Amino acid sequence: MNECRDLARKAIYNPQIKWHSDHVLRQTDELGQAMWRLIKALLFLTILAGLGLIAYAYIGPIFFPADFAAPTQEVTRPVTIQTE
Repeated sequence: MNECRDLARKAIYNPQIKWHSDHVLRQTDELGQAMWRLIKALLFLTILAGLGLIAYAYIGPIFFPADFAAPTQEVTRPVTIQTE
């Protein structure tokens, strides 16, 4: 009988320590809060990128006119009109 008691004291898993459901719920809640923070950060970065793109579209031609200029060259092609 003493051998069983000694093994229980030396065991890695101690059955006397019980996990409560509040500990599991607390971990789940912390994970949920971290996930919500990640979603908010991604939403913020998406909105910021959209605003940056809109700002570049409106202000870009002022500061970078070469990027927004259409290529201009004269094109001459003969046109044949068929009449009956």
